[in-house]
Amino acid sequence: MNTVDVMRDYNEFERKLVPSFNGVKESDNNLTKFVSKDRCGSYISFFDFDENIAESIVKEQLVYFSQRNLCFEWKTYSTDNPSNIGSVLLANGFEKEDTESFMVLDFSKAIGEPFDESQITEVSDSTGIRDAIRVQE
Repeated sequence: MNTVDVMRDYNEFERKLVPSFNGVKESDNNLTKFVSKDRCGSYISFFDFDENIAESIVKEQLVYFSQRNLCFEWKTYSTDNPSNIGSVLLANGFEKEDTESFMVLDFSKAIGEPFDESQITEVSDSTGIRDAIRVQE
């Protein structure tokens, strides 16, 4: 499985398509963020910009959330651009949390019982969305 392909799809279908439950998604050419209605819960979910403007974009986001009196986190992955984002965030007061991982299964190569597609459920109400968030957590 190609990591670049997996991350491209993950970025498109997870990080850029942030659910707007209890807040709003805001996107521009440089990043996608979720702005919570609550004081805590906001985050930068996706970004892609040149290393030379990393410092200015981080400071811009600090001002944005500070003016709204909101806490936020900046989610990063080892494949993100710019590659210096971690050091820029640390230099601007962010704290590094424990590293997280996610796993991917290529169903075409999975061994065992056939995948039961009847277990896939689309949700659109708050109960279903909360259940999906619990699964992701």
